[in-house]
Amino acid sequence: MNATATNETAVLCAAVVDSFADRYMVWIRVVQILISIAVVPPALLSCLCIIRAGAVHVNMRILLVNLFISVVLANLGVAVIAIYHLVAFIMHQNEEQLCDLMAISATSCARVNALNNYAGLTTVIGLSALAAERIYATVCFKTYESTRKLQIGIGLTIAQWLISVPTLPITPTSDQRYPVCQGVLSRPRDMFSFMGAMLVVELFSLFVFVALVFANEKKIKQYKENAVLQRLSARYQLKENVNTTKLMIPISVVSCIVFCLSLFALVFLVHDLPRNVELTEESAKVMTDFARWMELIRLAAPLSTIAFCAAVLYSPHIRHAAKLLLKIDWWPGGRPIQVYDVAIEAEHTRNIYFEALRKQWGAA
Repeated sequence: MNATATNETAVLCAAVVDSFADRYMVWIRVVQILISIAVVPPALLSCLCIIRAGAVHVNMRILLVNLFISVVLANLGVAVIAIYHLVAFIMHQNEEQLCDLMAISATSCARVNALNNYAGLTTVIGLSALAAERIYATVCFKTYESTRKLQIGIGLTIAQWLISVPTLPITPTSDQRYPVCQGVLSRPRDMFSFMGAMLVVELFSLFVFVALVFANEKKIKQYKENAVLQRLSARYQLKENVNTTKLMIPISVVSCIVFCLSLFALVFLVHDLPRNVELTEESAKVMTDFARWMELIRLAAPLSTIAFCAAVLYSPHIRHAAKLLLKIDWWPGGRPIQVYDVAIEAEHTRNIYFEALRKQWGAA
């Protein structure tokens, strides 16, 4: 028994030392720290612009801000993981100490990864919450823009954060040690099923966003032919539905790509490992190779954050809020921003329309 334990420890420590031999795992952590922290200010700035974009429906703003908060937390989670490993590498004085610092138990590893895992799942659920809100906005397009319906945004937000709670390492998982801190290694097949389910959810959300764009554009075409729509003057709501739903498509696509990359790494590298696999030289090599790919894929979180920030600027209302907040007078291409402002006119038109609509209903 002692001989087996000693052999496993020797294999474990040898795998840890080998994984840092070429310094790849050191430099990838440095890059993770720099990029994940660098994208936090633009994401927070995007939150502020969304909050100030008053022409966007309040529920859409609530859910978008929550999405960006979860993205910010995911990036901070990446930074926490990278900082732990980088500090551990810098502080080690010998190979034995390096092994103790890096080859932590599955329970300790889950705690190190807790913020990143929690925020990652919250981001997925946040996209689904936005899809649900957009469905409601499409079904109730005649009155949705004129009402706040805050209970929808607040309810979806609470659900978004509560559903992700089970990912938190509240109870100990296992004392099993692996040469790399990757939670998936203790139960790769379960994690494969979970991530596959999350990818299905992501793809469904993407399908909903695309379908809603077509549905709202079809209603706009029917506008001139339908007397009810003419009477209610619902064109503004429909256009807003199209614009706000369109900005979610690139965000959803980027999120799907990130999940696909992680899922492919699972399928091709560790899916065949059984639960709580016995540590051998062969299985240790599989784990360290998998970790090298996963740490590279982890960079997708900060990179996708940049894509998220760019996507929300598709909305003219959010662009206008960013322009006022940053006091920008010129677009990047050197063209001056027109004095005519779409967001200001949209807000003015919206107020006029809803006042007229109240009068119509009162006369009826």
